[in-house]
Amino acid sequence: MIVLVKDNLELSFVDNFTAKWKLIIKKKLLVLYSFDLDKIDTTISSVICKRDVTFSIQQFKKIEHIHLLSSGSDEFFRPPDWKGRLTVSNGVNSRSIAEYLLCSILIEAKNMIHYITNQRLGNWNRLWCDELVDKKILVVGYGSIAKEFIEVARPFKLDIVIANRTIYEPNNISLGDVSRVAKEFDIVISALPLATNTLNFFDEKFFKEFSKGLFINVSRGALVDQAVLVKWLMDDPSNRTAVLDVFHEEPLPKENEIWYLPNVVCTPHIAGTTNNFLDNLFKILKGFYV
Repeated sequence: MIVLVKDNLELSFVDNFTAKWKLIIKKKLLVLYSFDLDKIDTTISSVICKRDVTFSIQQFKKIEHIHLLSSGSDEFFRPPDWKGRLTVSNGVNSRSIAEYLLCSILIEAKNMIHYITNQRLGNWNRLWCDELVDKKILVVGYGSIAKEFIEVARPFKLDIVIANRTIYEPNNISLGDVSRVAKEFDIVISALPLATNTLNFFDEKFFKEFSKGLFINVSRGALVDQAVLVKWLMDDPSNRTAVLDVFHEEPLPKENEIWYLPNVVCTPHIAGTTNNFLDNLFKILKGFYV
């Protein structure tokens, strides 16, 4: 028995998902709310759901496999004694996020915040712009997003260094060295998964060393000490910029000062949104269900 749990899913998504399932997977699929699982007496071979769905202990006992529609599982609770298998849709929106990162870098290099602001005021105010060639970029985290970004950015001849738990290439660095070397980079990208040991990873020590440049966060808001980030941006707005797609609290409250900082671009957690999401998703699902 395979179940799509429709908690927190838009009706149009459910309709499109089930239509594509019939066409590609061609197996029986039940579409239920999570509370409907209580009515099922038999073992459920697989559940497909969002990572913010909560199951009861009793429900976990009859679920053998859970597949998350997202590429990460950091917000998904499961009991430590659950013997089932958890899988994720790794890479489902990596291309979209990689393109978002490239867009963010171009926005900063070409002074687009300045020009959009001055357009609203009717000001003809020209500035010199940067080229991207040889810009030094530190990508913190080496998952599918970082790998896709390297491919997308290749034509621009950027100097990209990866920071990760495991060092794969000679010029890459360990996570423990990020703060120490931050001052050597023009741009730092947060692409780490959220875990106990990465909470507030970008802290006061990091921002003290990263004295000027562009900071981009497309992973999780809790990776960044938000109060420290705001102070860093306010202390030197001419030399410090941020593009933020994720926040500690979402939706970001209207009264939050981040909205109104002139050297920040805020987007409502949309870096991974893509009209190709279902096509990408079913390429992954075929590996589990066909």
